[in-house]
Amino acid sequence: MARIAQLIDILQGSGIDAGDVLVFEAPGLTPSNVEGGLENLAIALQALVGPSGTLVVPTCTPAEGYPKPVFDPLQSPSEMGPFPEMFRALQGVVRSHSPTHSVSARGPSADNLIAGHRTAAGRPTPWGGGPFGYGSPWDLLYECNAWWVLVETDEMSPDSWTQTPFTAYVQALFADRQRGLTKHTAFPRFNPAMLGRKLQQLGCLHRAVWGPNTVMAFQTRPAIDTALATLQDSPSSLEPAPEVSQWLATVHYLKQHGYLQAGIAKKKITPPVPCLRWEGKQLTGVYRDLYVRVVVLAHGSDKIALVLCDLLGISRELVQRIRTEIQARIDFPAGAIQIACTHSHSTPDTVGSGFEDPVYLDSMVDTIVDAVCKAAINTQPARLGWDRIPIRGLARNRRKKMTDGTVFTTRYGVPSTWRVAPEIIVGEGPTDPDLTAVRIEDLSGEVLAAVSNFACHPSVALMSPNISGDFFGEAMAILEEIMGDPSVVLCTNGAAADVDPTAEMPCWGPRDDRMARRLGRIFSAQVLECLERIEVQEITPVGFAQELVDLPVRPDWIQLFESGQERMQQEFSKGWQLSSVTKQILRERIIHTEVQALRLNDLILFGFPGEVFAETGLQLKAKSQNCSVAVVELANDDIGYIPTAQAFLEGGYEVGQHLWGRITPEATDLLVAAGGRVIERLTDD
Repeated sequence: MARIAQLIDILQGSGIDAGDVLVFEAPGLTPSNVEGGLENLAIALQALVGPSGTLVVPTCTPAEGYPKPVFDPLQSPSEMGPFPEMFRALQGVVRSHSPTHSVSARGPSADNLIAGHRTAAGRPTPWGGGPFGYGSPWDLLYECNAWWVLVETDEMSPDSWTQTPFTAYVQALFADRQRGLTKHTAFPRFNPAMLGRKLQQLGCLHRAVWGPNTVMAFQTRPAIDTALATLQDSPSSLEPAPEVSQWLATVHYLKQHGYLQAGIAKKKITPPVPCLRWEGKQLTGVYRDLYVRVVVLAHGSDKIALVLCDLLGISRELVQRIRTEIQARIDFPAGAIQIACTHSHSTPDTVGSGFEDPVYLDSMVDTIVDAVCKAAINTQPARLGWDRIPIRGLARNRRKKMTDGTVFTTRYGVPSTWRVAPEIIVGEGPTDPDLTAVRIEDLSGEVLAAVSNFACHPSVALMSPNISGDFFGEAMAILEEIMGDPSVVLCTNGAAADVDPTAEMPCWGPRDDRMARRLGRIFSAQVLECLERIEVQEITPVGFAQELVDLPVRPDWIQLFESGQERMQQEFSKGWQLSSVTKQILRERIIHTEVQALRLNDLILFGFPGEVFAETGLQLKAKSQNCSVAVVELANDDIGYIPTAQAFLEGGYEVGQHLWGRITPEATDLLVAAGGRVIERLTDD
């Protein structure tokens, strides 16, 4: 049996004296193993610190697994053993208000010690932000450098360090001081017994035998500082839990290599009105301005730029100009710049269809270059994550399969072509239901940029006389307003050559600004839902790979122009002429283009240089085993439609004889094969 007088001698020998604040924690003591009983022990401890000292006993209630009544500091029993339960009920003892980690105290500092516990907050733990929050009794005990006595009984060893709130307070302080290094700070669970050994090895505690028990006495401030320094400098010595080790490794990596850097920019590229659309129709008003939106990502020496324009497409000729001018101003690899277009049809000619305005194109190039340079120069630390969900509505394949085995493409909402007799339609081509969304946020959690990818023709406002970004432009404007300034949202288009927005609108329209606004709202709601559920990652490797591809040109396409231009002048409006893009293809009999992949951790944004079929996009995604792929069409070029070999056999508008029917049946396989190679290069590590 343990003698009270012997304990007092031990504590006095440790340096505890009158006037001190003493925390006494002995969860394993019972009345039967203390000579004189627990009440006499409390009297002796109070006498040790004297009238000017304060005795503090943890009276915590942290046990989980069963429901409890609402915490009442006067009535709720302590779950720390017989001594705390006895002490809290003594005359003159006051108890703090914390549902899990209360303390009871008696002495001149007692009222001040417990006063702030109910309103303490701001230091997140598994028990909430209050138990060890700012202004809690545990903070005040640290500030006054109270003595802490931990009695370890045979029954408690080695669990005394596990159950003591000292350990939990150390964990809470360490987690608090690490906040901001990662979005979610791990609560540093470790082997508490190793902490006790470490404090003893470093001379922070006095250890003595008291009957069958072990007494450990230490001053709070140096013991806590030593524990925190150990967690900071040699956490492995405390045997951290696996998830904590992983988190610590992430923190170490970020300190060594830094955070992902993100820069954004958005600039207006609306042409002056009136202007000519890509097929010569005059645009007389502006429903919504057109923009170039840029996201630059850098990790170490690796960097990429995703550039999205509210345009029908962009020629390789313009892309090369933009990349060259960017490199003349900043150090940025040309192949790391992906310039894609939403494929909005209510935009000027930027693809070389025959109605280009050189003055506007010069201005547009300058604006895009300025935007990329601005984003690249003004980066900040960021985190990135992505997710993928099936989208509801919007898209249907426009290639209708007939009973005779042919395919008919329904376009433009013309009744004579849309209202095909249902009995001769046996099916339609596939769509890709995937909505891929990327969330890029600053270190405070605010969204800097969002990128979506979904395959659907933005041809809703096709019959409007106004400039607009169609339903993708509407969605970007809505989301940017929600996200707040500054932020940019890039709604990239997927494999949508044969996919129209007719699941949410009548087949025959109306194809106007109001319908584009409606579909933009429907689309933006689903993008927002996905974005808000994304968990960002702390480490996001970025990279790029690129391969140049030469594609043969269809002989009948060449004949279309060599036999005279009457046919093209009939198809297009007055004023049509051969563009430099078309002239080059006719001269060289070859299409020089590229495929390109940008890596964002385990997501690949794969750029096709034209309008690619949904079937091809699905095929490329299925072939990529080591990563997830989002297909971005009309990236870095617009070579027209990229039909499958089967589509050439079936027929339909996409393989017809027109300006955009340039490539041969084997082109898709050549592009997909090149795509597989660039993706493999990016994911080889």
